[in-house]
Amino acid sequence: MNYSDQYSCSGDRHSVTAFIEGDEANDGIEKIKGTDIPVWKIVKLHLEGFAIEDIIERFSDLSEKQVRGAVSYYYCHRRRITRRIEESEEVD
Repeated sequence: MNYSDQYSCSGDRHSVTAFIEGDEANDGIEKIKGTDIPVWKIVKLHLEGFAIEDIIERFSDLSEKQVRGAVSYYYCHRRRITRRIEESEEVD
């Protein structure tokens, strides 16, 4: 099973978006609800091959559900989150 099967957009979309909020003051960048952590940062680590547990270690304030929600959100909004990752790399 590949990651896109495991984290598909099918099913209950509310459970995916329950952990995500847009930041209107910051160009609508999606963040983990209740934090300042952008979804793209979680997704970038996921795409680099980091396991969920490793991501939680790096972002100790996040729960497993929040991290999985961010990854699932990515698979529902690939273009948008990929663009955010690319924009962040341009700034670096």
